[in-house]
Parts: sequence; structure tokens; C-alpha cells
Amino acid sequence: MIHDTRLRNSHADVRSDPDDFERGLLAVTRHFFADAPPDAVPGWRLAFGLATELWGISNGPRAAQSLLHLAEAVDAARGRALPVPSLSDGPMPHPAAGDEADLMALIHAIRRNRLNSAQIVACRMHGDPADPAILQATAMLAGLFPAEHPLPEGGAPAATPLRR
Repeated sequence: MIHDTRLRNSHADVRSDPDDFERGLLAVTRHFFADAPPDAVPGWRLAFGLATELWGISNGPRAAQSLLHLAEAVDAARGRALPVPSLSDGPMPHPAAGDEADLMALIHAIRRNRLNSAQIVACRMHGDPADPAILQATAMLAGLFPAEHPLPEGGAPAATPLRR
């Protein structure tokens, strides 16, 4: 557990330089939580469609479902939805800010096996101690899409060398 408030509130240890996959996840996240007019296509359908465009028919839905599972874990732990900018307000801010930035920093840290940084972010998102469901859902996403083997354009996974 992280009891030092200075450490828990530290941003220095969790700054991230997102890769292409994480930038795509940010866009998918924004579609999941978008406020859409009643007659518009639901955000979750747009999110899955965008993920499929970004990473292909086999990896796109897996990435979107993993991200949705993580978002639901965050919402359940916090007792409220993750606030994101509305898609109807015009261009989205980039990079992410606030809770959205924390979610992206958490994904970034766990995909790179930076568990201390991930713990700091998770505590900032939920409180001390970090909710294990948030960490588990992030680890599941990272297990499917680790930073060491990023998805290339077109969605086909990068070749993984055989280990002997």
C-alpha cells in the first residue's frame, strides 16, 4: 500500500509517452464513454468499429473488449463513470487529461511492466489501496497487447521470435 500522499499524488513517476496502440486506445475509450444524441449510433458500437479499423478484425474487438472490461472495473471501483470529453464538443484534446490521463498512464505502465508506477496511478484513480480489479483488468489487456510486441498497421500481430 502507498501511504505517502506525496508519492500517491506524484505525476513525475507516471508520465507516459504513448505508443501508437495506446493513442488508438485513447480514441476508443473516448467513443465508449461519449455522450451521443438519442438518435445517433451508440458510443460502444463506434468504439468497436474504430478498434476494428485500427487493429483488424481479429485484434480490434479483442482490444476493445479488454478496454471495456478495464473501464467497467474502474467505474465499479470508483462508483461513478470515468468522465471524458464529449465527442459533440468538437475536436478532442490531446493528450489526455485528468482521469482519462490516469487510465492511459496505468495502461502504459503495466504494458511495460512498470508496476510501481502502475500502483501509483491506480491509487490516484481509486484511493489507497489500489483496487485489485483495476490492476487485474489492466494486466489482462497488457497480456494480450504488451508493449514489446505492438500491433503493426493492418492489425496483424508482430511475429514473436521462438524461445529455446
